[in-house]
Amino acid sequence: MSSFPNSKAYPWALTGVFAAVHLVLSIIPAIPAVGGGAISLGAISGPLVGFLLGPIYGTLAVLIGTIIGLWANPTAAILGSFVIFPPTVGAFVAATIRAKKAIVVPVFTIYAALLFFLGPLGEYTLIYMQVHIIAAILALFMVLPPLRDSFDNIVKDKSPKNIVLLIISYWILSFAALMADHAIGSAIGVPYFNTVLGWSVPDLKFIFIDLIIYVFPIERLLMSFLLAFTIFALDRALSKTQFRPPLISDRTSHIQELPSQQ
Repeated sequence: MSSFPNSKAYPWALTGVFAAVHLVLSIIPAIPAVGGGAISLGAISGPLVGFLLGPIYGTLAVLIGTIIGLWANPTAAILGSFVIFPPTVGAFVAATIRAKKAIVVPVFTIYAALLFFLGPLGEYTLIYMQVHIIAAILALFMVLPPLRDSFDNIVKDKSPKNIVLLIISYWILSFAALMADHAIGSAIGVPYFNTVLGWSVPDLKFIFIDLIIYVFPIERLLMSFLLAFTIFALDRALSKTQFRPPLISDRTSHIQELPSQQ
């Protein structure tokens, strides 16, 4: 087996490669956004890259890819320069859940709720953030014993009987990451649309509270299923190769537990 995965250049090489992948996907519109613009495939590739490369390199790859994407296609940035934050948070959340540090999810959720509360629609914070709070609670299940130990056993044992449970675990990770992305995006978006684009508070209430609040749960749910099955398929494919993601340690990744190949 090549010694390159053990070199210091390996994680940085992967960071560059996946930054390029995220860059391409972040400028491809996927879902029309309420109020104008579109949600790109970067919303999905962000958590995927975080899952593969971990909290440090995965987050950095998504941040770099998003920044270059903003420069390459500024018209796709519905939040202006602030568009770099939601996918980066999504990548970091997915990575930390996999690294058994899911406590960061409620931290980000509380932070997003506080930002939302301080914005023009503050009185509607709890109504708007209900689904985000549910996602944060689900994420905590991934790190609470004995569920944490059960998850470790599931990902190490790839027998058919565990496939459903494995996909459910990946769905929780996907849903939590996508909702963290959305929470930060909404918390930034409301004041941005109000102060930068000049949208009135009644218009913001209509768009976010009377319209988006009924749309984003379905939108994020569908995206989470797509992301979970993508992670599942990619994970199983990579487990048969010599790909070694640069996570915090070997204990945080079952993909790294590979037999040597001559």
